Amino acid sequence: MERFLMDELVKWRGSSRRKPLILNGARQVGKTWLLREFGRLHFKNVAYVNLDNNPRMKQQFEADYDIKRILLMIQAESGERIEPGETLVVLDEIQECPKALTSLKYFCENTPEQAVAVAGSLLGITVHEGTGYPVGKVSTLDLHPLSFREFLDATENVELRELIDSGDEVLIEAFSTKLIPLLRQYYYIGGMPEVVAAFLEEGAFENARRIQEDILFGYERDISKHLGTSETEYTLAAWNSIPAHLGQENKKFIFGHIKDGARARDYRDTHPDCVETRHYHEDYRMVSLYLAFRYPDQYALYDHEAFVAFLKKVQAKDIPLVADPGRYFKVVRTVYNLLAKDESLLELHYRRLDPGVHFMGKSMLLGGEVLAFG
Repeated sequence: MERFLMDELVKWRGSSRRKPLILNGARQVGKTWLLREFGRLHFKNVAYVNLDNNPRMKQQFEADYDIKRILLMIQAESGERIEPGETLVVLDEIQECPKALTSLKYFCENTPEQAVAVAGSLLGITVHEGTGYPVGKVSTLDLHPLSFREFLDATENVELRELIDSGDEVLIEAFSTKLIPLLRQYYYIGGMPEVVAAFLEEGAFENARRIQEDILFGYERDISKHLGTSETEYTLAAWNSIPAHLGQENKKFIFGHIKDGARARDYRDTHPDCVETRHYHEDYRMVSLYLAFRYPDQYALYDHEAFVAFLKKVQAKDIPLVADPGRYFKVVRTVYNLLAKDESLLELHYRRLDPGVHFMGKSMLLGGEVLAFG
């Protein structure tokens, strides 16, 4: 089935500043299939190596970062002759071999003409104790389950997907009698490729549900694989409580709903030192910078000094002595919502932006600027 991220992979292949690519994504979202299909369509051949349960390859990556030797090793393991510019090297389950992840830095520096793409599960890809993540030496893409638009293509409803892409609300409403049943199917089946494929082949909802349960079991097994005993217990408890949380009218995550007597600190303290997820770091400015670029309608760059100065100016109570990004984001959104009521003010704000350079949608930048210069 077609994945829209293929277009981004094609752009990556043709980039003059191409770096090794890390394809992030949860398990079973189709990372391996997408990379192999990309290689089949846009390269002469694919040298594919799975690092899961592969002690021979792990041992060789442990030896050194001699890229010529590593390429010979991959060539022998995959059985495919590697020709720079013609061959796509794919390293799967990269989280199982931390030194292979680090080697991407040397691919970038020493053999930039060689196309290298790796895939790994989000849970384990940043577990690299004793090694270095190749910061600045890799490109990253995120693969998610099929969107509703991709689901429409998979179910041979391309015309309806194109109708949605047009943004014509009148037409979309006119065809709602076709779209709504498909949307309900999508709500039940979800976007995991294996589940969608099974439903398309057999047309049975119960078979789709069975595969969903298998995938969920695999997630739980991964949690126990990457975390210690105590961390696994707390994490699985939080994981299993998610459906109950989603069933509440208030969608805020409440630790007391996990089990009687549960406290936030019991679960926050289980974050292992060797794990550094992409949304967790002591440097709140770096985290907020990522969030502000990724979700500009919800977040702004965190500035602790400016935040404290603003709170003092408005005579707020409980001035934070340490970083408090959660409270900061709430204040920024409140300020933005107040400003957004004045259409002339918003018009002045957007007038000073360059559409070719700046993000022109709803942005917390305005609220953040008021806090910084107010």
